[in-house]
Amino acid sequence: MAALLSLQNYSDSNESDSDADCEKDGFNAHLKPLDKPRISTSSMALVAAPDVVSNEDTSGLRHIDPKTKELKYNPKHDELFAPTIGPINPFKTQQAQAVRNTLSGYAEPAHFSRFQFDNQRQTFSSYGFALDPTADGSGATEKYIGDETALDEAKGKTVFEKNNAMEKAKKRKREKNRDASDIDGYLGPWAKYKDEETISKPSEEEQKELDEILAKRAKAGKQVEEKTVEEKSTLHSKSSCI
Repeated sequence: MAALLSLQNYSDSNESDSDADCEKDGFNAHLKPLDKPRISTSSMALVAAPDVVSNEDTSGLRHIDPKTKELKYNPKHDELFAPTIGPINPFKTQQAQAVRNTLSGYAEPAHFSRFQFDNQRQTFSSYGFALDPTADGSGATEKYIGDETALDEAKGKTVFEKNNAMEKAKKRKREKNRDASDIDGYLGPWAKYKDEETISKPSEEEQKELDEILAKRAKAGKQVEEKTVEEKSTLHSKSSCI
């Protein structure tokens, strides 16, 4: 029994000696409590989550490819009209960088009647007025562009609508003599128009301009007569007598 107690005391003394040696060597320094900081904690702000620049897009917007022609969901306004992301050519002007699908600009698709388009085009070519294509039609009255005088005369009617006033104004009147007994003066259905000119002659000013033009043409096209030259030759040779 005494031997066991002596062994226990021996082992305890060895452990205490080894612990003392470890403390001297600094092996247990990480287990010691930290010393009190010299700087007061009141002047330091604790930031648990500092600002970090993320490589991912955190805006929450779904980017749309400008070349996409069909979307299978309803995008937000900010997503649909967001600026294009990517490198920009620094040598292009602002006009060249604008989005366009034609040479002159951007043409949006529109659905309209081909008959109405031809109707307004031919009305403008014939009468000089047509409906304003920029008007949205929300107003009570229709807006027109072009000749207002012709618009009042035609009362807003197009070329495909019957307009007696315009037809009478355009219809030329003929000279009348339907008496078949008048042999010399009978005209019939082939009579001349009242405002028809059978012989046209230029005015004095037009005649002067024509004379000047003809004189310039005659001067430019005048050919110089070449004089014929008689060709002569002289033979110089030594004559030998036999």
